[in-house]
Amino acid sequence: MAIISTSISFLIITSIILPLFAYVIGILIPASHIVSRSVNLKLPSKRLWDILIDVSKYPEWQPKVEKVTVQEEKDQQTVFVEHSTRKRHTVIIHHQRAPYRCLLRILEERTSIDGQKKIPTFSGSWTFEIIQDKETEDQVTLKITEQGVIRKPIVRVTHLLLFGFHRRIDRFINDLQALIAKEEGKYSSENQGQEKAQQQDEPSNIISHSEQQGEDTPTVTEKVLVEDQESYHSTVLPNEQDTAASHNLVSFDEDLPKNDSTQATADGSLDQQVATNDTLMTESKLVNGWDMVSEIYERPSKKSA
Repeated sequence: MAIISTSISFLIITSIILPLFAYVIGILIPASHIVSRSVNLKLPSKRLWDILIDVSKYPEWQPKVEKVTVQEEKDQQTVFVEHSTRKRHTVIIHHQRAPYRCLLRILEERTSIDGQKKIPTFSGSWTFEIIQDKETEDQVTLKITEQGVIRKPIVRVTHLLLFGFHRRIDRFINDLQALIAKEEGKYSSENQGQEKAQQQDEPSNIISHSEQQGEDTPTVTEKVLVEDQESYHSTVLPNEQDTAASHNLVSFDEDLPKNDSTQATADGSLDQQVATNDTLMTESKLVNGWDMVSEIYERPSKKSA
């Protein structure tokens, strides 16, 4: 019995002394604090800004947020109530200081939305600073600075020893990074689907291109044959003007006097040259199935000098 009574006395004293001790330490701790966190994010500043100001979608990517009730919304200011899964209600005011660069959040956390006379668990402000990377457009640095006030001494001790004053910021950043990673995965899946679709379309394009080349081949072949035939006629067949000139030359030779020895010698040389040319032309034409000797002229018979 003595042991049991001693244990009960120890528990009673401990339950009284420990809260009193924590309260004393909490009084010694300053009520206000300032903490800051920075994180590099791979997305454009405009997209990050849209995520921060779209408070109605907070429950979609913040697991601790059950729902959001927008009370007032103006051009540069939004007032809403954030309902957490721990049945806490946080009244938040968003004030846009500089679009796409600086956003001020004023918040006050209470255990109940109706208990306005109770001391808030936490009150303070968050300042979101978006710093654009100079080299990359889709790379930004988000800096969140919390200036908070915890009025309850025991809560201050709990945050200092167990949770830390940066707990809220760290949870918000982790949820934000998870959302960005999810969007990147979805974007990558869409790109892979488009690439596969393009790869499937490429074989049909290649086949159609080959068919077009096959259709164009006869036309090219016909063109080459026509060019070869024209070249053949220009090099092998005699020209009408050349034929007429040769005929006139022979007629002129027939009209010349035949009694001159020099002229006879010239005639003999000319006849020999013409005979040689006739032989070459005859051989050239006969190879190709042509007999052009009778078509050019009838060579005169040789006369002795």
